[in-house]
Amino acid sequence: MNNKKRKIAIIGAGASGMMCAITAKKQNSELDITIFEKNDKVGKKILASGNGRCNIINTTFDETNYHAGDPLFVKKALEQFSFATFKKFCLDIGLVLDVKEDSRCYPLSNEARSVVTLFSKALSEQGVRVRLEHDVEQIRYENGTFLVDDERFDKLVISSGLGAASQLGSSEDGLDFARSLGHTVAPTFPALVGLELADATKRLFGVKMRAKVSLYIDEDLREEALDDILFTNYGISGFAILDISTAASHALRLGSSVYIEIDLLPQFDRNKLFTLLKQVDNELTGMLPLKLIKLVRSQSIKETTHNIQHLRFDVSATHGFDHAEASGGGVLTSEINPHTMESKKIRGLYFTGEVLDVVGHRGGYNFTFAWASGYGAGKAISGSK
Repeated sequence: MNNKKRKIAIIGAGASGMMCAITAKKQNSELDITIFEKNDKVGKKILASGNGRCNIINTTFDETNYHAGDPLFVKKALEQFSFATFKKFCLDIGLVLDVKEDSRCYPLSNEARSVVTLFSKALSEQGVRVRLEHDVEQIRYENGTFLVDDERFDKLVISSGLGAASQLGSSEDGLDFARSLGHTVAPTFPALVGLELADATKRLFGVKMRAKVSLYIDEDLREEALDDILFTNYGISGFAILDISTAASHALRLGSSVYIEIDLLPQFDRNKLFTLLKQVDNELTGMLPLKLIKLVRSQSIKETTHNIQHLRFDVSATHGFDHAEASGGGVLTSEINPHTMESKKIRGLYFTGEVLDVVGHRGGYNFTFAWASGYGAGKAISGSK
């Protein structure tokens, strides 16, 4: 078959799938590309991201911003991609970016739907077919080609994500396809998710404040985060919790013991807080929310100081995939070429985005990896690599 007329199937019209299709078609307009999307519209996770604003990328990124089975894979995958590359890509499709001081980046429109609209328009202009509400049931590899249901393709890209936020149509179908094609899968776990606490915390429901959270796994300090926390009816959430939740979730899946310690007043070291409490005669009303005061105050100022800085809760579970912003685990990256996203087992098979065993920290890093992996696969498919 003529290379210029090869048929490409992409499973999933999320960030990485759309990036892959547009990149490939821009570099080889003769490719015949079809995206299969089970939802009734493209980019549903993009629409829901950033509370409808879409934290589309982080301008600075490297492998340390990810939890992955193989950090070296992430490093190599990101080396071929840069913020300048993404910015140019966006300008080419009419998307203007707004870079914030903390290096997070949003569409200038401040609306996620503008991202989806412009990506959808680019797909149409490039001649990429998008089959909405098409839930692929079976994939087979026969005689060097791929049968997607009953249609034959020369190359296949699995960009279907994982199971986080099932209300957006997410599933682990991509992992089933990967297994059927001979790939190994690391067990999945919720990431960027609230934590359920073994201790009764309903009495703290609604308390929100800025605090320092330390994560302990099997008694060892693993991660720390300083940001908002929010006590909920199931446990605890907030940005600081989301930041340490991926490591906590992975540890829980492995059966490790997990607990958090919260420093409610991180602006004070131990001596300064002790001195302050002596000055106010252990009166905390002007320092902490009332519900927390009842929990930490002791007759001993020394004990109160310790309780404020080391408020401990055992973590029993995460709040689950339905409430998670992302998923960890996925197709083992040792079986994937980090530069092209092509399978090392089957030529012409590619994996991009969240379906791989890579999950980013909060702050646009999951989208960053989606764009980078989609871009790498698109270039490889087009023949420019």
